[in-house]
Amino acid sequence: MDERERLVGLGKGLWRVYRRGGRPQVGETGDFPWDDEAFGERMLALHLDERHGAASRTRVERRLQIGWLYERLGLAAGKVCADLTCGPGLYAVPLAERGVQMWGIDISSVAVGYGREL
Repeated sequence: MDERERLVGLGKGLWRVYRRGGRPQVGETGDFPWDDEAFGERMLALHLDERHGAASRTRVERRLQIGWLYERLGLAAGKVCADLTCGPGLYAVPLAERGVQMWGIDISSVAVGYGREL
């Protein structure tokens, strides 16, 4: 399976999740095997791939969004902020570098592990 086919499959899977309706239950992982380490590694690779915005925004987009969030949320060194669904910390780490005390929360242990290393 090539990169395009994987992205199309990911897009179809995300569309199914979006359209499934109903309210998720606590602990529900939906259609994705988040507890599968191999799946987590594949998702991490998609988050870190700067050639597309399939899983995460590009570095340039993130930099603009982080600046906007910092201003709009009144963040500053010493403030505390939680990044829910933090993934690999692509937003939490730059905010922490500005002195914000960040809590990153995500269902993927692979992504959280990567963020901790950063």
